[in-house]
Amino acid sequence: DDSGVLVEAIPNGGTTYTDAGGNYSLPGLYAGSYTIRASKAAWSIASTPVTLAEGQQLTGVNLTLTSVSELNQCLQPGLQIVDYGTVNSVMPLSMGAGVTVTSVEVFVDITHTYQGDLTVDLLSPSGTTGRLHNKTGSGTDNIYGWYPDTLTPAGDLGLFAGQVLDGNWTLTVADAASGDVGTLNEWCLKIV
Repeated sequence: DDSGVLVEAIPNGGTTYTDAGGNYSLPGLYAGSYTIRASKAAWSIASTPVTLAEGQQLTGVNLTLTSVSELNQCLQPGLQIVDYGTVNSVMPLSMGAGVTVTSVEVFVDITHTYQGDLTVDLLSPSGTTGRLHNKTGSGTDNIYGWYPDTLTPAGDLGLFAGQVLDGNWTLTVADAASGDVGTLNEWCLKIV
């Protein structure tokens, strides 16, 4: 259904919605430069720059939107984190060939008596690593929350954008010191 797509001429050029055939018109635009932007709930956003001369009528400004889905999945591995040890928890994901990632959020529930001992990494199926936690927090107990919502990642989760979603996603927790042990209780992925 190509109807109901919001089409905007930015800045200050007005808005309209597409009809059932995906057609739209933005009459009365003055000469100048605009960004034509199209958006619809559960679909991607598309835009293109246009420049109009005085009195010009421009046709054929076509934008393509693709459907957007959100995948939420959790694991409760209950893996023990030992001194100077590393644990890996693998989450296989599948949404179909060609589906790519727009954004990633990661929930972690780690019981540990000294955050400063730990590094936590997310590894994508294509081999990209995003660091979530990097030995910060000193003697603070536990790591619990969503990256990047309630917790600030140590690395850039934007590195996963554009990558293929299907395959094994791996959460790795490494303990780099002695005297404190813990458990990887649960972790979740929210992928758009």
